[in-house]
Amino acid sequence: MGLRTTEANGRQLAQIPSSGGCTVAIGVTDASRVDIVISTTAETESACEIADELAAVVEPKLPKG
Repeated sequence: MGLRTTEANGRQLAQIPSSGGCTVAIGVTDASRVDIVISTTAETESACEIADELAAVVEPKLPKG
């Protein structure tokens, strides 16, 4: 497990897996972000897959910074 960063559509994204869940942070402006947090009793990998799918739906709806 470890922090993974990437960029999509001009936005910074970070995936933060943890035991029992996963968070995807989507940068909106220099001072704001949207966090998608998935908690699960299943494997962390499964939680990160769900978080990534939700991020793909949410990101295009966010205002451009």
